[in-house]
Amino acid sequence: MFYTELFWAMRMRQREMDWKDSRGALFLVMPEKEAGRVIGTVSLSNINRGVFQGCHLATTSTTRTRARA
Repeated sequence: MFYTELFWAMRMRQREMDWKDSRGALFLVMPEKEAGRVIGTVSLSNINRGVFQGCHLATTSTTRTRARA
């Protein structure tokens, strides 16, 4: 299911709600010369905006991208 359009549509809807509620943010990493090709993501979740401001940070990248690093 991970590679289906339905999965990503549902995931993006959930991330949009997280963004609107200031609970999280998802950023897509794309190369400048290949618009539309996602090579990774950066995700902020469990955002805490109290006295202590913090969040969880997660990153992902494609296998081909990791091989170049």
